[in-house]
Amino acid sequence: EIDIEKSLDEFKSYANELDSEKLSNSLGIPKDLIDAIGINDLSTIFSNPPPGIDEIIGLINIYNLAKEYQYERIVIDTAPTGHTLRLLQLP
Repeated sequence: EIDIEKSLDEFKSYANELDSEKLSNSLGIPKDLIDAIGINDLSTIFSNPPPGIDEIIGLINIYNLAKEYQYERIVIDTAPTGHTLRLLQLP
């Protein structure tokens, strides 16, 4: 079972660690280009998270687990709502 709150907190901590100066140095991309993308603003999005961010974090966790453990099947038990239907339509 995936703990979405814990996963969201982990994602927030990764986002808070993003720094345009470090990214510029490690990727060799000009800092002004990274600043124009708004990397430093990414951490502020979690003060009022947009709708659906928990589903995205859940999907990232499912993907990582599937990749790491090579499961034969993955069962996703969801509520029967429009959100689930949209999830199933994703590529």
